[in-house]
Amino acid sequence: MNIGLVAHDSKKKLMQNFCIAYRGILSKNNLYATGTTGRLIEEVANLSVHKYLAGHLGGIQQLGAQIEHNDIDLVIFLRDPLKPKPHEPEVNSIFLFVMSIIYHLPPIWLQQSCSFYHWTEEILTGVRCTSKQRIKRLLCLTCIAAVFMTGCGTKIENAYDTYSTDYINGYNGSNYFASNLCVTNDVNFGQDNMQFAKTAEGAGAFNIDTHQVLYSQNLFEKLYPASTTKILTAYIILKNCDLNATVTVSHDAANPGHSSSVCGLKEGDVITVQDLLYGLLLESGNDAAIALAEYCSGSVEEFAKLMNSTAKSFGATNSSFVNPSGLPDENHYTTIYDMYLIFSNAISLESFVAIISSQTHDVAYTNAQGAAVSKTFKNTCGYLTGAYTAPENVTVTGGKTGTTGEAGYCLVLLSQNAKNERIISIVYKADGKKDLYSFMNEILSGFAN
Repeated sequence: MNIGLVAHDSKKKLMQNFCIAYRGILSKNNLYATGTTGRLIEEVANLSVHKYLAGHLGGIQQLGAQIEHNDIDLVIFLRDPLKPKPHEPEVNSIFLFVMSIIYHLPPIWLQQSCSFYHWTEEILTGVRCTSKQRIKRLLCLTCIAAVFMTGCGTKIENAYDTYSTDYINGYNGSNYFASNLCVTNDVNFGQDNMQFAKTAEGAGAFNIDTHQVLYSQNLFEKLYPASTTKILTAYIILKNCDLNATVTVSHDAANPGHSSSVCGLKEGDVITVQDLLYGLLLESGNDAAIALAEYCSGSVEEFAKLMNSTAKSFGATNSSFVNPSGLPDENHYTTIYDMYLIFSNAISLESFVAIISSQTHDVAYTNAQGAAVSKTFKNTCGYLTGAYTAPENVTVTGGKTGTTGEAGYCLVLLSQNAKNERIISIVYKADGKKDLYSFMNEILSGFAN
């Protein structure tokens, strides 16, 4: 798709953060922008943009000509209808051109409850579409952006910085897709005082209460997630399955493969979904992962489809999952930023937090012969076992570990600092367990107060 991007001066930083939030989607399309807007997008979002002249020097006319010739499929124009500058492009000339087709758009500008961001994402991903003839020459989002991005005339001074999205909250009561996200570009920062940064491939820290990215190290590099995959698996199960239902462990589930971490389940065991979730997240059992996937979707393959669609709904567009456990596969990968998106959704579920914050969990179930079986599942997170101590003023809630030869040592963690602000911190592909926790402590120490 060919997408045109235009923004008045007061909306250029908003356009930057819009492109950062939807970088994974926009990167799959051809982008066109007026000169300054295009340059600013390239600087922060690492996107390739075909740049016209500056809007007041003819760039808007160049864009209009391409629309006229059906060379542009979608235009996103973030305008300032209240105080546009004299030199800024006028939207009316373009808008009048498409008035004949604008009625084909859903009247979301009349619905305060409808999300501009969700609707935009549907257009960009092809979920929502019109006929080919209608989408050609389409200037959508012009009036929509004017209403939803100005806050009904309220002027906002110093509304946001590069790595915060607080500025996007509160407009007309809308629940924007990116309103509660930490957004950033792929520039690394924060490594200067990190002795152990070089021992890991990727890492990130996100203050989910202030919506700030605190630390960035290869946030968008594709990496093997190992058993941190099970965060997504657990989320799907918690959202779609009855926790009190019982599952009969299959042959495949009881035999997940060589060198798999397991809960010790046997074929024919009958165990509840809830207990399997504890085995999944505490013991990191691959047998529990397969049993849950089969129960939920009928097969691992069908469950993987659900994993990918769920991740995409979170905005995690740079990930691909082929199994519920995290066993290595060239088509099974994620990024630090995508895992932040996945984990932030998971911790919105109280039941998920209750599991990952447990040190142990006692289970009782029956085997294939009907005999009672009792076990205690133990958390693999070193902070919960007491093997490692968090920095002063940092309280660890819980997290998920992951380890394979290909993925290295991985940890996704939820903690609180001295201000009771929640921090998601992620380290991927550390060289060893000691390095993993030493690096994590360095990251946490920087934001403890």
